[in-house]
Amino acid sequence: MKFNKLAGLGIASVVLFSSVGSVIANSGAAEASPAFKRNRTTRVATKANSILASGRFVKQEKATTGRARIVSINGKRYLEFDRTFRSGEGPDVKIILHRNSNIPLNIKEGNYITLAPIKSFRGAQRYAIPENINLADYKSVGIWCEEFNATFGYAPLQSTIATANSIKPIASGNFVKQEKATSGKATIVNINGKNYLEFDRAFSSGEGPDVKIILHRNSNIPLNIKEGNYLTLAPIKSFKGAQRYAIPENVNLADYKSVGIWCEEFNATFGYASLQNV
Repeated sequence: MKFNKLAGLGIASVVLFSSVGSVIANSGAAEASPAFKRNRTTRVATKANSILASGRFVKQEKATTGRARIVSINGKRYLEFDRTFRSGEGPDVKIILHRNSNIPLNIKEGNYITLAPIKSFRGAQRYAIPENINLADYKSVGIWCEEFNATFGYAPLQSTIATANSIKPIASGNFVKQEKATSGKATIVNINGKNYLEFDRAFSSGEGPDVKIILHRNSNIPLNIKEGNYLTLAPIKSFKGAQRYAIPENVNLADYKSVGIWCEEFNATFGYASLQNV
């Protein structure tokens, strides 16, 4: 009788441990399921990659077509051209980022940054963007022949993440003439907690040396300004077109009533925009 009981207990133990082993083995198989791994990988990749900006190429010196986009992949940024990209050929051609939305035929030093020599005049390609580049300073991608300073074509870039950002207009105003004809609109916006001064595409001002962008304490900026009544934001980036300037965090916007285009060398206000809260 004792033998039968022990035999029965042994058989039950074998069955029990066999069942547990089967469950563990099946659990391991489920974890290693290729479908599970693929789904998990896809979800991670979706979170890690995003399109920051994009635009279509247009002709300047030579026929240029296709689409350019700036993407973020695992925290690193790249400029990509799609398969439909085409451009006329030439010597010493470079890929550039330019400060203006519309790149002129001949570009000026300081308005652009060179990313790399072009890899191909046709088809999909990718270029790394250095980490120290502030993309907010650049509005377009250009195909540029350095040897002859000739822009073959360019793509104005439009942000594709604006809707995901918190963008709030704070104040705006239209430019008026003081010393020189000045037109267009200035807007102060808050983007994700940071303040910026933006000019629209219609912005235009007379040119001159040592011209600065200023904030002034008065709504109407006089021709000649006095020390203590203004704050210099930055040298002007361009006398035409859309542009953006960062406003330091320690600046109290309530202290300033207008934006000015000011020539420091001759202390002459070219034009200004009185700001109204929006």
